[in-house]
Amino acid sequence: MEINPREKKLLIALGVIVVVVGIDFILNSDEYLGFYGKSNTQTVIHQKEKNTHIPLAGQVKKTGQRTLSIKDWGHDPFHDQTVKTYRRKKRVKVVTPDVKLELKAISVAQNLTVAMINSKVVASGDMIEGYLVKEITSKKVVLEKAGEQKILNLP
Repeated sequence: MEINPREKKLLIALGVIVVVVGIDFILNSDEYLGFYGKSNTQTVIHQKEKNTHIPLAGQVKKTGQRTLSIKDWGHDPFHDQTVKTYRRKKRVKVVTPDVKLELKAISVAQNLTVAMINSKVVASGDMIEGYLVKEITSKKVVLEKAGEQKILNLP
């Protein structure tokens, strides 16, 4: 089995990465093990106001409970108290009065029947001003909106 030059370069790069990670782990093993809670050394945070110490969040008290919480800090460290929050006002739905719909023309063909309403050409199934065009005949157009039917007749 022969390895092409590209694969060879990738294997060398992977080997270098593994060696660097291994050396880093050996040199910093206390920090890595301390992060996962298995270190023999105890890191302590000193509060400015009091001289008490609080163990870091992965460390465990003798009772077996985790320590740090917002109550221990006295405030939420991620909340910027200089920023004020405001509630948005609820949006009010504006009810518009019914738009005047004027039927101007109807064109009946073998394949397609269309009507001109308010200078717009519509076919059966189209929407105009929130109304669904249900039916177009040679003399009238039937529109529907919210279950109510509206009939437009030619003048």
